[in-house]
Parts: sequence; structure tokens; C-alpha cells
Amino acid sequence: MKRKHMGIKWCLLLIMSFVQLLFLATPIQVIAAESNFRTIGYLPDYDTKFIEATIDFNQLTDVNYFAVVPQTNGSLKFTESGNSEQLESLVTEAHKANVRVGVSIGGWGLSDYFVQATSEANQSKFIGEILDFANKYKLDTVDIDWEYPAEEQADQYVEFIKNLKKALGDDIKLSICVPTGVASNGQATGRWENHFKPEALREADWVNIMAYDAQVDGAPNHSPADLQKNSLNYWNTLMGGDQMGKLVGGIPFYGKAENGAVVTYSKIVAESPAVPTSDSIEIAGETYFFNSKATVQKKVQDTIDLGALGVMIWAPTQDAAVKSSNRLMNVVMSTVKANNVSLDEPELTAPEETVPEVKSFKWIMLAVVALIAGVALLLFRGHLLYVLPKKINGKRVRRANLAKGVSVLLFLVAFILLLFILLPTLVALVIILLLFGALYFILRD
Repeated sequence: MKRKHMGIKWCLLLIMSFVQLLFLATPIQVIAAESNFRTIGYLPDYDTKFIEATIDFNQLTDVNYFAVVPQTNGSLKFTESGNSEQLESLVTEAHKANVRVGVSIGGWGLSDYFVQATSEANQSKFIGEILDFANKYKLDTVDIDWEYPAEEQADQYVEFIKNLKKALGDDIKLSICVPTGVASNGQATGRWENHFKPEALREADWVNIMAYDAQVDGAPNHSPADLQKNSLNYWNTLMGGDQMGKLVGGIPFYGKAENGAVVTYSKIVAESPAVPTSDSIEIAGETYFFNSKATVQKKVQDTIDLGALGVMIWAPTQDAAVKSSNRLMNVVMSTVKANNVSLDEPELTAPEETVPEVKSFKWIMLAVVALIAGVALLLFRGHLLYVLPKKINGKRVRRANLAKGVSVLLFLVAFILLLFILLPTLVALVIILLLFGALYFILRD
């Protein structure tokens, strides 16, 4: 008898310890995550055909469709290589993966009409067009890529950004694109505070820094390893300090030669007999400067160490194929995970018809568990004896004893159902196996 009591004690302790560790594990993981981190990819309309081969949406928190062009009268239009079908498809696929979608308005060579569109005469219409466009395509973000407002347009830019942010409200986020601010040699590329006033930049939800194309005489690498932290520090200071949490540092997935020729990272990997470990490669007699895996890792690490909001990629469609071990996005993700930083994933709502069904099913199952447990309790306390048979196989039975046996069985059924409702299936099965193992150990004597 003593041996049986010891067996019961140790089995119960084993089960309780396992359950305790199970429920303590999740809070520890949540506390350990230091911050939220954004991985933002710009997807050029002329590259949308490469999305399936190169994009793993699980590695991105945001994507920006590039680009939509402002017109002199304040209207918007797609580029010649873009169209509404592209954007609609992107929104559908990204939202399925719980990724926010934005549209980039403007860009290099596409910003000529910002001055007229944001003028006093057209600004109200322009902002209305942007809002209608965002609502029509179910966008989460509007990205203003004005390259670049002149000094005499700085106040106009401030007014436009403030009015646009007010119109978008809290539901649609506003981001702003700015140049590197620092050249490859570490020197400032200009007095950008005269073009992008701090009050405009602070109005945005975040600022994307194009920390590339920064080559100058004597420093041909257009995006060296230190450019990330230099650019983040530059714009943080320009914005008045303590703004790192709003800054996103850009990383190029392409190489650039001194003469301006460009080659994608995927082509660099394809042309090289081995994955390059340096930041330059010669292709067809031309030297291209790009970001190797080590440089990308350093840039992401610098971004995290500085406490910035995240990294922006131009462009993830220029990465190696999804199944390739040479992907730069894999380096981004491994660095994020190594620092125990969680991705800033949105809480996008599922289709309306599925949410109530899932919730109602769960509540129905919980109600069933409560009903079974209630019946079991009544039987155990000696109630409802009249529902039990007086005889089984022609033999009389004591209903009170039968009630206790049935109540124990019902409690066990309710417990098992509750496990499957509240816990992952595998975990529930492990607990059930432990429970039955303990019962076997107790009863075998």
C-alpha cells in the first residue's frame, strides 16, 4: 500500500511539473523579445513577375508597390509598366500572409509634378485622390517619395505632409522616403534640413532612408557597411534626436559600378563560381560594388543596436530565389532572430465570414465541456441517480457507486476536451499520454 501511495505521489508531481513548465514557457518567450522590427520591401511594378520566385512574405512585415505618379492637376496614375491588376494581386497575396501593403507615390524621375500637385490650388484634390486610392485598393500605408523638394518648397512640403497625415488618420499609415544624407566617404551629401524640415519628418509614422547610391569620387562603393549607421545617425540628429524608433535604414540588393551600371544580387550570385565574400565583383570587365552576406548582417545588426525601427530593401525581387541558400533575406532574418527581436507583424483581420464561425465553435465546445463537467459533479454528489439503470446484464447495481464511476469518466472526458480546445494538438496528446501512463502505473499493482 505504501508503495502505491508513493507511486501516486510521484506520478502526480510529474504531471503537475510538466503542465507548469508548459504554461510558463510562453510568458518567458514574450518577455525575452526586446522590440518590434520592420522589414520593408519595395516592389517595383516592372518586377512583379518575379514575386513568386523571389519573395517569401513570411520574411517581410511590409511591402510598398512602386510606383504611382502624381500629376499636375493633383490626380494619380500608374506608370506605363504598372496597372491596377498588379496592385490588387499584391494586396491579396500580402494580406493572406499578414503583411501590410503600401503604395509609393513618386520616386526618382517620377517626382516632377509634386510641386504642382501640392500647390495651394491642387493640394486638397491631391490628398483626396490619395485617400480614395488607398481606400479603393485596401492599402495600409501611403509612402511619399518626393525626390526631392527644393529649399523654396520646404514649407510647402511641411504643409502637405501635415494635411495628408490628418486626412489619412490612424488607420492608414504615412511613411516618407529620404536620401542617404551621408556619402560613401562619410561626409554629408548636402544640407537636407533645408529640404526636409524636422516637423514634416516627425509627422510621418516612419521615415525610409535610401542608404545607397552614395558613391563619390574616391569612394566608389555606393553602399558600404558603415553607411547604414551613418545615415541613421544623420537623420536622427536632423529630426532633433530621440527619433531612432521612426527610422528605417535602406539596404540595396543590387550592385552598382562607377559608371552607374546596375546588376541585381541574383545575377551576381549566378555569375560568381562561389558566393562572393567581398563587396565587389567583376562582371564582363566592369567592377560592381554590392552588399555581401557579411555586410548585410552588419547593417541589420547596426540597425538593431541603434534602436531603429527596421530595414528597408530595394528590392527583394532582386534577391536569390526563394529556395536558394544564398538569399540575403535569410541573412536579415537570421540576424533578427539571433538578437531575439520580434517582427512588427500587423493584426490584419481575416475574412469576416470565418471569424465568427471559429469563435462560436470554440465557445460551443467550451459550453459542452462545462455541461459535461456539471453533469459529472451532480452525479458525484448523488444527484441524478434516477437517470442510471437499476440493472446491468440482469444484475442489480448500486446506483450511488455507479454514479461515482460515471462521474469520474465524465470528468476525464471533459478534461481531455478542454486540453484539445485550449492547447495545440501535440501538447494535448502528450499530456493525455502522461496522464494515462500515470494511471497505469498507479493501478498495475
